[in-house]
Amino acid sequence: MSKKLKASKDMRDSLKVLCGNWQWLHGNFTAIQEKYAGKWIAITAAQVVSVGLTSRDVKANLPGNYQQQESLILYVPEEEVSRPM
Repeated sequence: MSKKLKASKDMRDSLKVLCGNWQWLHGNFTAIQEKYAGKWIAITAAQVVSVGLTSRDVKANLPGNYQQQESLILYVPEEEVSRPM
């Protein structure tokens, strides 16, 4: 018999924030791509909070009040994306 795993309240809250960041990215991808093409970014609380040339730079420069597990860190492509994120 398998046990059901339960996520902690903190884990559920972090997941909600992360999902909200994905939704914000999806709705704002064109504007984000125009501004940050060719760079790495971190999105937290529905805003870009860190920008860099590498993911390491972005992680290192996350403002102290943002947690990495709640931040969406991604590379913004320069070329057209066939299907928005």
